[in-house]
Amino acid sequence: EAGDDAGDAALAAADLPALVDKWEASVRDGGWQRLPNHLTLVREQLGPMPTSDQPGALAAWIVALINPLPALGVAPEMRPALLGAESPMARVRVAQSALLTSIAYLEAAEKSWKLKLWRFMPPMIRQCLPALMLAGVAAIASYGHSYLNGSEVLVSNATQLASHVVG
Repeated sequence: EAGDDAGDAALAAADLPALVDKWEASVRDGGWQRLPNHLTLVREQLGPMPTSDQPGALAAWIVALINPLPALGVAPEMRPALLGAESPMARVRVAQSALLTSIAYLEAAEKSWKLKLWRFMPPMIRQCLPALMLAGVAAIASYGHSYLNGSEVLVSNATQLASHVVG
């Protein structure tokens, strides 16, 4: 039975290299690498991808690829799930799930107007954006504070006027 699981896992793992290729292309084409040649560096550190006849090792390699340190931020954290998987087939399922989830995230992000707007902005503005947003919030808060103080004065003046008219 253990041999059947290993054979089934090897068959299931045969589809993983193509998913890895698709995932890597999405990360590279989408500009998701946090460092220059980030994926190349991770692959160099991991060594060659195991073959599908080593399904557990292949699954571990894939999880290490999509959850590198420093993180890319495009894949769910799968290391604990991989460590908890008790069979090669379970490890293959973890790797497959991680790849499919990450690919779906990357494809959805590519359609996002927010991401398109972010990439449209010149890098200099992107670097200054947090400070600009903070300044904008401060300006709005200051205006709101002034507006509220002004309305308190108006209410006070109206109350005084009403008391003079009535009194």
